[in-house]
Amino acid sequence: MENISWRAVSGALHTGSAAGPATALPIVTVHGMSTGHASFQPLLRSLSDEFRLYSWSVPGYTGADPVADPSDAARYGDRLIEFIEGVVKRPVVLLGHSLGTLITANAAGRRSELVRGLVLANPVAGLRDESEKTKDERVGTRVKALAQQGVEQFCAQRVPGIFAPGAPAPMIANAIEVARAAVTVDAFTAAGELLCGSSLIDMLRDYHGPLRLVTGQLDAVSTAALLHTLAEGRKDVELEVIEGCGHSAHLERAEEFRMGLRAFARQCQ
Repeated sequence: MENISWRAVSGALHTGSAAGPATALPIVTVHGMSTGHASFQPLLRSLSDEFRLYSWSVPGYTGADPVADPSDAARYGDRLIEFIEGVVKRPVVLLGHSLGTLITANAAGRRSELVRGLVLANPVAGLRDESEKTKDERVGTRVKALAQQGVEQFCAQRVPGIFAPGAPAPMIANAIEVARAAVTVDAFTAAGELLCGSSLIDMLRDYHGPLRLVTGQLDAVSTAALLHTLAEGRKDVELEVIEGCGHSAHLERAEEFRMGLRAFARQCQ
């Protein structure tokens, strides 16, 4: 596993990790709001026999520089595009999880020539069109809780809820440690602004390439109904709802998730 710490011409610091042969098809992963790039390390290890994988830190997380206007998804998309052009330097398969689906969809829709395929795992619809009350319930209360409790306690309470009931205790414990190492109050607050200002449905209208949509049967946020809405009217799209799985398909059902991603990436070569 290689650590990434790269400063772009713009001055922005990018962090993350990488694994796999330098000449293999690149897959770039983008994590969610309550975790960090290290959540994808098991995936990097398992697929690095065939692909070149990059686990990229969302701006503000794990030491990566924040964006200036977090309410504008394009600022996050620009930063991801900067990483692809400056570090990877060739078209990629993009994999976003949860909040990361907003960033990957934005980048893919605006710079489709850089994207061979797009995978949205446990996607979030975005709250742009929701009421201020809903935004406060979904985001504002969590931001306040983080500020009051601190990162250690907040992650211990928040992270278990992204898994389905009965998830293995070691898996949850590791996810909590990953979150504690990545999350800050400022990064989480900015991610909340991104969530409140975005619409995934609108972003996907600008992307017409291969698309894979994955969620868990027990995921109350990323429902099967949402996947069908995102897939409506598209030709080159795959849908998978994994039974007994919550909001972290790549961790909870790692083997099923890897098999689906491997097959999809091969089709995108």
